[in-house]
Parts: sequence; C-alpha cells; structure tokens
Amino acid sequence: MREIQIGQRYRKVDAIRTIWRVIDVADRGGIRHCHIVDENDPTNIKLISEMTLTNRRFYQLVEPTDAEAKD
Repeated sequence: MREIQIGQRYRKVDAIRTIWRVIDVADRGGIRHCHIVDENDPTNIKLISEMTLTNRRFYQLVEPTDAEAKD
C-alpha cells in the first residue's frame, strides 16, 4: 500500500468527473483515515480509510498536470 500525502488527488473509478483532494491524514483507532474534499464542491468532505482510497478497484491517483507540477 502506498502512503497517502496531503494534496494528492484521486478519482473514484465509477465517477469520472469528481476529483477528490486529500486535506488530512490521521490514525483513528489504529486505522489510517483521510479527509478528502470534492474539488468542485468544497462543502463536500468525506472521511475514508487509507486502505479504501489506495485500492485501485475503487479510486485512482490523479497525476498532476505539467502546469500543476511547476507550482
């Protein structure tokens, strides 16, 4: 399992339009969880286990574009 970093962006496999950005990573009850926010609706925030977010059957890491990588 890869380590989640704040600022990484993910796309749910069955929902191509929504991009989720990691805003917090913490250990909750011995299991690492992430708060993720919908980039199009900052009021839409989820708490998800790191294991679920890194499972490629559910979410895919969105690589930064060249312009984003230069920031």
